Amino acid sequence: MATISARIDEQLKNEAEQIAESIGLSLSTVINIFLKRFTAERGFPFNVIDPTADFKTPLFNLNDLDQTVNRAISKPGLKNPAKHITFIDPTTNELTTKMTGDE
Repeated sequence: MATISARIDEQLKNEAEQIAESIGLSLSTVINIFLKRFTAERGFPFNVIDPTADFKTPLFNLNDLDQTVNRAISKPGLKNPAKHITFIDPTTNELTTKMTGDE
């Protein structure tokens, strides 16, 4: 095992630890999960954007979302894959649920 040392805003670290603990994970495990997804995706597993930018287009499109969901559920060894994903549809601004496999 290797050790990584990083400077992180204390409030951000505390919030992240609280969230991780609430779902039964350590912050170290959360970071490992992120790094595994980062290497699997060969980059960030989400869009990195300027939150202050004035967007003329949606932050994501449904085809990209479908591809990401299908790629995630097709991974062999993925334990307890989600049966559905819920998101806000950017065209309607309504909560939408997409089934990801057979139930």
